[in-house]
Amino acid sequence: MHTIDLTAHTELILSTDLCPAVLIRTQSTSLRLFHGMTRWGLGTPTVCFYPDRSGAGRLSRGASLSRPDLVQGWLLFSFAGSEGWSVFDAPMLVCLQHRPQEIALGEDGVSLRFERAVGDVVIALLYGYEKPLQQGVSLPVARRLQSVTTWEWRGGLPSDVRQRCERLYRLWRAIPLYAQEQFAVEGDDLLLRTRYTFHLIRDEWGTAPSRLAPLPPALALAWLASKERWAQKPFPMQIDGTVTDPEVMTPYGPWLGVPDTEEVNIRFPLLRYVHTFETYPLPETGLHPVAQRALEWVRGRLSEKFRRDDWQQVWDHGGPHNYC
Repeated sequence: MHTIDLTAHTELILSTDLCPAVLIRTQSTSLRLFHGMTRWGLGTPTVCFYPDRSGAGRLSRGASLSRPDLVQGWLLFSFAGSEGWSVFDAPMLVCLQHRPQEIALGEDGVSLRFERAVGDVVIALLYGYEKPLQQGVSLPVARRLQSVTTWEWRGGLPSDVRQRCERLYRLWRAIPLYAQEQFAVEGDDLLLRTRYTFHLIRDEWGTAPSRLAPLPPALALAWLASKERWAQKPFPMQIDGTVTDPEVMTPYGPWLGVPDTEEVNIRFPLLRYVHTFETYPLPETGLHPVAQRALEWVRGRLSEKFRRDDWQQVWDHGGPHNYC
């Protein structure tokens, strides 16, 4: 199986379709985030939440914190009320490998200072491609994040949001890098086997990485449509293992998969639809002469089409010269 060795890279930014998070690696002892956003008419985060022994601490814009006692290596940034963010907030989860010595939240971005190399940092939107609304904004359609009111987090980070950060933090300790697909046929079933290569991040908190082998977005959407009863009939597929949904949406579909495994097997009982087909007998005699000539013309065109080497190409000229 193909493998990707990241140990040879001391500086990198890695983004893959297998994971909605971005991996950053640097040997620098400091890291700046959200810098230069004012050039796009957007303000920097207004608040930073961090896990401490009381639950979650809070740092407002313009403040800094030296030697924060983090009980886990994540920071949550919110743009609630920030300049230019007129419709949506975009809560951002930043997952660290090493303990920061200082966190500073300023008008020009976030500065993190470390005693040693920054190492591996994972950054992802807390809710994926879905975004909660800003205070006072409403939309005429129902949304899954209807109850998420980020401007109220200043009074204390809700326990469900903190638990979400903790779950995603464990998932971002195992970044899927590569997927190898194999196909097989068993009777009328098509089998899809996908094996994943993960990059594991060992942090100073001793967090155990939680692997999630993701389903392809189209199949993930089919699974979710069946689960939420959006589809009248479930898509015919059988997945080995229990599917977990972290409720993270991507531009291509939901990011979900089978936990604690490096291999996913999916069975599609579809080939019987290929092996079985309907035929409609056509009368050989008794047709009107015009209909008979039309039938012979179609038969002749099709027989010529599928006799040639390029029969798999579809030529549609939008007129009587079709099937050429």
